[in-house]
Amino acid sequence: MSDDHARIAAEVEATCRRYIADYPAALWLYLTEGNDIDYDALGFWSFPMMFVIGSPEGGSSVTVVDRDLFDAQVRAVYDQYYVDGWGGGLRLDSAKVSVVSPDVALIETSGTRFRSDGSKFNSWDSCYWMKRTAAGWKQFAVTDTEPPRPPAQEWVRWLRAAGGL
Repeated sequence: MSDDHARIAAEVEATCRRYIADYPAALWLYLTEGNDIDYDALGFWSFPMMFVIGSPEGGSSVTVVDRDLFDAQVRAVYDQYYVDGWGGGLRLDSAKVSVVSPDVALIETSGTRFRSDGSKFNSWDSCYWMKRTAAGWKQFAVTDTEPPRPPAQEWVRWLRAAGGL
C-alpha cells in the first residue's frame, strides 16, 4: 500500500470511528428527550445519499434519499430498537478500508449494539461509501446488508463501469 493509500485509509477509518462514537449519543437524546438529530454537527453524511438495504428474504432495494427521508427511516428503526431494549451502546468491531481513488474510499464495518445492562442487543454490518469534500470525508452511499454481499472491490468495479469514478 502506498503512503497516500495508507494516509487515506487512516483518514476514512478515523472519520467512521468518530461517527460511531458520536452518533449513538445523538440517537439516545432523540429517543429519551425528543431532540432532533443534528446531522450537520455529526458531519458524516453527504445528501442526497444512495441507500442499499438488504432484506432477510434475500435481495435488496436501492433508493436515493435526502436528509429528511433518511432521518425518518433512521428514527423509525431506532424507535423500534428502543422499544425492543436497545440501551444506547454501540461498538465498532471491525473496519476495513478500500481506497478507490484519492477522493473515494469504501469502509466495510461490523459492530454490536448493547442493552442497558451491557448484554448484546444485535449486530450490524455495513459498507460506507465515502468521498473527500472540502469539509472532510463524507458518506455518499451506504450498503446496509448482512453478508454475504459483494465485496468492496466488486462495488468499486461497478462504480467504475457506471462511470462514477
